[in-house]
Amino acid sequence: MPCLNRRKGLSLVEVMVSMALLGATLSGFIGVFMMNQRTVTVANNQQREMHQARAVMEDLFALSYYDSRLSVGNHTVGGGCAYIISETNKLKTITVTRTWTNALEKTASVLVLKSALSQAIHK
Repeated sequence: MPCLNRRKGLSLVEVMVSMALLGATLSGFIGVFMMNQRTVTVANNQQREMHQARAVMEDLFALSYYDSRLSVGNHTVGGGCAYIISETNKLKTITVTRTWTNALEKTASVLVLKSALSQAIHK
């Protein structure tokens, strides 16, 4: 004889509680994904700016030691990029500075690369 008091399915309260738990869990995951997307965007922007600063540095290294673009002083390349040349004991120090505005954080960011050229090695 089958039991008549057995019920099948879920009550409305059980469904509502499970939906609330599912919603809370999913909103937590969405928050984590949004934060990760923001971090990836900032890192991509920084990497792009690093590549541009390195390209300027490589262009300068391709020049002759006596080229006018490697004269002592401040130089601008454009697009938020500038470089400073200083010289001591036949060694030129190159400081490339790249400045950009971080769109997500609404702040200015600065990247500085520094290297040196020796007259004895780099003619």
